[in-house]
Amino acid sequence: MGRLLTVAEAAALLRFKPRTLDNWRTRGFGPKYVPVGGGIRYDEDDLTKWITQRKVDPTDRDGARKSKSRRGKTDVTVQETLHLPKLRRHGKENSRMGDLD
Repeated sequence: MGRLLTVAEAAALLRFKPRTLDNWRTRGFGPKYVPVGGGIRYDEDDLTKWITQRKVDPTDRDGARKSKSRRGKTDVTVQETLHLPKLRRHGKENSRMGDLD
Protein backbone atom coordinates (compact mmCIF):
# COMPACT_ATOMS: atom_id res chain seq x y z
CA MET A 1 0.00 0.00 0.00
CA GLY A 2 1.25 3.42 -0.94
CA ARG A 3 0.85 6.70 0.85
CA LEU A 4 -2.78 7.68 1.55
CA LEU A 5 -3.69 10.99 -0.06
CA THR A 6 -6.53 13.36 0.73
CA VAL A 7 -9.06 14.18 -1.99
CA ALA A 8 -7.28 17.50 -2.61
CA GLU A 9 -3.86 15.79 -2.90
CA ALA A 10 -5.21 13.08 -5.22
CA ALA A 11 -6.95 15.70 -7.37
CA ALA A 12 -3.73 17.72 -7.61
CA LEU A 13 -1.80 14.59 -8.64
CA LEU A 14 -4.36 13.82 -11.37
CA ARG A 15 -4.71 17.52 -12.29
CA PHE A 16 -8.45 17.54 -11.65
CA LYS A 17 -10.54 19.56 -9.28
CA PRO A 18 -11.43 17.81 -6.01
CA ARG A 19 -15.10 18.13 -6.97
CA THR A 20 -14.44 15.96 -10.03
CA LEU A 21 -13.26 13.10 -7.81
CA ASP A 22 -16.32 13.63 -5.58
CA ASN A 23 -18.62 13.40 -8.61
CA TRP A 24 -16.90 10.29 -9.93
CA ARG A 25 -17.16 8.59 -6.54
CA THR A 26 -20.91 9.20 -6.31
CA ARG A 27 -21.35 7.85 -9.86
CA GLY A 28 -19.26 4.73 -9.28
CA PHE A 29 -16.43 5.83 -11.55
CA GLY A 30 -12.81 6.85 -11.03
CA PRO A 31 -9.97 5.46 -8.97
CA LYS A 32 -10.44 3.24 -5.93
CA TYR A 33 -10.75 5.08 -2.62
CA VAL A 34 -10.60 4.30 1.09
CA PRO A 35 -13.22 5.65 3.50
CA VAL A 36 -11.35 6.63 6.68
CA GLY A 37 -13.37 7.93 9.60
CA GLY A 38 -15.47 10.73 8.14
CA GLY A 39 -13.16 11.35 5.19
CA ILE A 40 -11.96 9.82 1.96
CA ARG A 41 -8.39 8.84 1.10
CA TYR A 42 -6.80 7.60 -2.10
CA ASP A 43 -3.94 5.11 -2.15
CA GLU A 44 -1.14 6.61 -4.26
CA ASP A 45 -0.42 3.16 -5.77
CA ASP A 46 -4.09 2.80 -6.83
CA LEU A 47 -3.96 6.21 -8.53
CA THR A 48 -0.83 5.20 -10.45
CA LYS A 49 -2.46 1.92 -11.49
CA TRP A 50 -5.66 3.74 -12.54
CA ILE A 51 -3.65 6.13 -14.73
CA THR A 52 -1.65 3.28 -16.27
CA GLN A 53 -4.83 1.36 -17.17
CA ARG A 54 -6.09 4.35 -19.16
CA LYS A 55 -3.04 4.84 -21.35
CA VAL A 56 -3.82 4.82 -25.05
CA ASP A 57 -1.28 4.13 -27.77
CA PRO A 58 -2.12 6.57 -30.59
CA THR A 59 -0.57 4.20 -33.14
CA ASP A 60 -3.04 1.47 -32.15
CA ARG A 61 -6.10 2.54 -34.14
CA ASP A 62 -8.50 0.25 -32.25
CA GLY A 63 -7.02 1.16 -28.86
CA ALA A 64 -7.35 4.87 -29.56
CA ARG A 65 -11.01 4.48 -30.52
CA LYS A 66 -12.18 2.05 -27.88
CA SER A 67 -12.16 2.12 -24.12
CA LYS A 68 -13.77 -0.06 -21.49
CA SER A 69 -17.13 1.02 -20.23
CA ARG A 70 -17.37 2.32 -16.69
CA ARG A 71 -18.28 -1.15 -15.52
CA GLY A 72 -15.55 -2.76 -17.65
CA LYS A 73 -18.00 -5.15 -19.33
CA THR A 74 -18.17 -3.92 -22.92
CA ASP A 75 -16.16 -1.71 -25.21
CA VAL A 76 -17.62 1.62 -26.22
CA THR A 77 -16.17 4.41 -28.31
CA VAL A 78 -14.47 7.32 -26.62
CA GLN A 79 -17.24 9.57 -28.01
CA GLU A 80 -19.89 7.49 -26.23
CA THR A 81 -17.88 7.49 -23.00
CA LEU A 82 -17.54 11.27 -23.05
CA HIS A 83 -21.14 11.74 -24.26
CA LEU A 84 -20.00 13.85 -27.23
CA PRO A 85 -22.51 14.55 -29.97
CA LYS A 86 -21.74 13.18 -33.42
CA LEU A 87 -21.57 15.67 -36.26
CA ARG A 88 -22.15 14.84 -39.91
CA ARG A 89 -19.96 15.93 -42.80
CA HIS A 90 -20.51 14.64 -46.31
CA GLY A 91 -22.66 11.79 -44.99
CA LYS A 92 -20.00 10.56 -42.53
CA GLU A 93 -20.10 10.85 -38.77
CA ASN A 94 -17.29 12.88 -37.23
CA SER A 95 -16.23 13.83 -33.75
CA ARG A 96 -17.39 16.97 -32.00
CA MET A 97 -14.38 18.83 -33.40
CA GLY A 98 -16.05 18.87 -36.81
CA ASP A 99 -14.29 20.30 -39.85
CA LEU A 100 -10.58 20.80 -39.52
CA ASP A 101 -10.09 21.35 -43.26
